Amino acid sequence: MTMLLKQQTQIIAEREQVLRRQKASVNFLLTDLTENGEISREINVIDIENAMAKKTQLQKLHGKMFAWGFLMDVIEIGLLVLGFTKGIWWPVWLGIPIVIGLGIYVSKLYYDGIEYVCPACQTQFKPRLRTMFFARHNTKARVLTCPHCQQKNYCLEVSSK
Repeated sequence: MTMLLKQQTQIIAEREQVLRRQKASVNFLLTDLTENGEISREINVIDIENAMAKKTQLQKLHGKMFAWGFLMDVIEIGLLVLGFTKGIWWPVWLGIPIVIGLGIYVSKLYYDGIEYVCPACQTQFKPRLRTMFFARHNTKARVLTCPHCQQKNYCLEVSSK
């Protein structure tokens, strides 16, 4: 009897996992429909799970960038306050190159961690750093030219990992 109950518990746990994945997939599609107005291509469960994983990775990347940016702000503001209140300016001149170096590091971290998806042909690509850096953008996309179909659109940012 105990063996049967343990088996039943295992079966229920497996069903719970399947239902959690299905719920996450439905929520992902609902969010995608709400943000974009439509789903532009046929999507299967593997596509949805991959997209959800990439979204999670992108959120982690944004979290890292936020943490580094916060540290940079603390250093920069702290040094300026020290300079203005105490009149001690040499730490500012030493700290600013450190903040600039951290800014370069965060920019490289971002560039290495992202790619873009063309809305026209669904091609995933990485533009040149200069092109990406100076492209018009919003919080989720940049205006880029797709190397595959040559169309210039707002391309969706995704994790490259």
